[in-house]
Amino acid sequence: MLQWGVVLAILAYLFNDIYQNRSFASFWNAPKRWDLLAAASGVTLAAVTITIVRWHWLIRALGLPFRLRDALRLGFLGYLLNFVSLGSVGGDLFKAVFVARELHGHRAEAIATVVVDRLIGLYGVFVLATASILATDAYVAESSEQMRFFYRVAFICTAVSTAAIVGLMLMPDGLWHRLERQLARLPKIGPICERLIAAVRRYRRATGVLVLSLVATLIAQALFAVAFYFVSAGCLKDHPSLASHMVIVPLATLVGILPLPLSGLGAVEVAIDYMYHMVPKGIDGAAAVALPKGVGALVSLANRIVMLTVAMIGVVIYFVSRREVAEVMHEVEVEEQQGHSLLDG
Repeated sequence: MLQWGVVLAILAYLFNDIYQNRSFASFWNAPKRWDLLAAASGVTLAAVTITIVRWHWLIRALGLPFRLRDALRLGFLGYLLNFVSLGSVGGDLFKAVFVARELHGHRAEAIATVVVDRLIGLYGVFVLATASILATDAYVAESSEQMRFFYRVAFICTAVSTAAIVGLMLMPDGLWHRLERQLARLPKIGPICERLIAAVRRYRRATGVLVLSLVATLIAQALFAVAFYFVSAGCLKDHPSLASHMVIVPLATLVGILPLPLSGLGAVEVAIDYMYHMVPKGIDGAAAVALPKGVGALVSLANRIVMLTVAMIGVVIYFVSRREVAEVMHEVEVEEQQGHSLLDG
């Protein structure tokens, strides 16, 4: 109730702001470039596919016999659930349970692949945001102290996460074993933590896969930014540049990790609308366009429609294997209600 209360409050504020500024009428009546919107769908499809292939690499790195075809099937289902799930069954949780069912006796490994995949994706967003800010001189040119604060947060997140990754990769085996033993002594969750740490530790021997996964993440996140730019160019006559979008989209993606339903619906739109006014001033300079308040949020909503168009692949997969999907979703909901761990049994 709290999550949905926050989402509804943000959406109410957002749509009231759009209504008062009469942004919707001008946005709706503006001529559309349907070729660019179609291109945005194709680029988004490519980006989503890359993220799913990345997850498959992480599964195979643990020696698990999982086919790419199955990874694509579950990946698009998970992508769909991230947008349309009204309950607690998100895409990551669904994938973890489904893989655990497919690979009997490897539940810890199944969950570890999803956790590591999400962490690599998050780290890739940090890196891309930092690289884009530095490449465009956005921090130097920015006059707003608020935006400079957001840029510093991106820098700090990148530095801290990089230091943490290096520390974990270089940590001696003795410390890893000691950590496993200490966690194993915890009441109730000890065996769970021990098995998860053991599964994650195996990735230290797959450095090549981790590096390749990070490269794939950077490519995918850059493609998401390009797709957003195509949506903006397809909906608006005057719009921020691609360089501005390379900064705006990764920063807004970080807002999307908030624990809100429907991939942070509302919160992401508010963030993008704010950055549509602030970021181009520093990056585009004299060429920056003054957009009415609310236009950035409308472009973000249009981009969500493009992403949902790609998610329709998951709808097809759902109807093809509806019974199996329903069983997995029911299993997750029962385990959550009863407080069971996905690793039990």
